[in-house]
Amino acid sequence: MPLGKNGVRKILEGVVRFHQGIPPAENAGKTLPRHVLVNCVDPRVAPSKYAQLTSSEMFLIRNAGNLVPHSSIVTPETAATEPAVLELAITKFNTVKQVALCGHSDCKAMNFLHGLKDDPSMFQSAIGSKPLICETPLRTWIVNHGARSLAQFLRLQHSQFSIPLKINAESPLYQLEAWVDPENNYNSTDKLAMVNCLVQMENIASYNFMKPGLQSGKTLLHALWFDVEKDSVLVFSRSEKRFIPVEDSSTIDLIVKEAKETVSKLKSIKVAVEKEALEAAIETTRLQSSQCNVDEYRSYSTLDSVEQRG
Repeated sequence: MPLGKNGVRKILEGVVRFHQGIPPAENAGKTLPRHVLVNCVDPRVAPSKYAQLTSSEMFLIRNAGNLVPHSSIVTPETAATEPAVLELAITKFNTVKQVALCGHSDCKAMNFLHGLKDDPSMFQSAIGSKPLICETPLRTWIVNHGARSLAQFLRLQHSQFSIPLKINAESPLYQLEAWVDPENNYNSTDKLAMVNCLVQMENIASYNFMKPGLQSGKTLLHALWFDVEKDSVLVFSRSEKRFIPVEDSSTIDLIVKEAKETVSKLKSIKVAVEKEALEAAIETTRLQSSQCNVDEYRSYSTLDSVEQRG
């Protein structure tokens, strides 16, 4: 379960040990992956360091900007590594119960994305459209899979971050609010990196193979953010509605409590949706039955008999 000792608690306990300068414990156990980590390729940001996770405990996806292509632009002809690894982990390994994304400060990929904010061609790639092909591999990657993050960032920036980012995480019926850097501790590109980390949660949830686990609460999504300069980790808190420092066991307890509440909400939503679908099916059957008039059928049968005798 995503709430057990091998759930998000395991990741955050590693973060606390990292902050306390405690070296990673020796892992002599068998290979048993519990987590999927979507991480930037930047060598300064390694989950084996900041979360003290070993390669036997996780599926690690690394790319420029910790981006996950939205399902609408991934086809059999345009398959991508990120959803392929997610599908492998979620559908072939019953041990994986959470997916965590980790963005970071001073991200070169986010700096590149931020630099495209005034490019008129930047937002030509929309959900459901054919991927754009740009002049370089990096630009093609960033334009196609970072446009939604940049659009959300620009909307928040236009309001001077006086409004929250709203995202659908595990379910389209379960919306989260996120206040991005309310203390204004970070620059624009770092704020964009925070927004991007949260937006990618929606992209992960867009895949059909993710929906059964996410919408039933069997799989949960989490967002981390690594401050390179301070060498410290923040985690997104659903109740605080922002990224908060992972300082001690109290932070871990808070995030685990939020996870429990999230599972309860998702289960309630699932029951409500199933009840609504059942009621709709019953009503459809009733309407179809009411359209069948037995007396009218009998009249037609009588008329047919008379015509045949005639």
